[in-house]
Amino acid sequence: MVRNHQAIQQACNIVLSEFAEPISLDAVSERIGFSKYHFERVFKQVMHMTFYQYVTKVRISHSQLLLADASISITDIAIASGFSGSSAFSRVFRQETGKSPSEFRKILQAHI
Repeated sequence: MVRNHQAIQQACNIVLSEFAEPISLDAVSERIGFSKYHFERVFKQVMHMTFYQYVTKVRISHSQLLLADASISITDIAIASGFSGSSAFSRVFRQETGKSPSEFRKILQAHI
């Protein structure tokens, strides 16, 4: 059990440091020495979400920080947060937050 928790912590650290790059369950599970099926099962058990849900959560959190800076374009934020482009970013951002990136930015700007 401790080994599983350490491995998942290691996987989370990989995601936190490399979220802006393309990241796959296969690659991360291989790096921590688990089969992808075992990794997938253990990750969900420990984190209460899938690996890709975690990656998305990290990317969206990062993008929310960047959205506070009005001088950074939505497209640049999308790329810096690990999304393939602004349309994919906007779609996922809306699914996760209920708002578009520009709506979220306007709310942030209103509170500054």
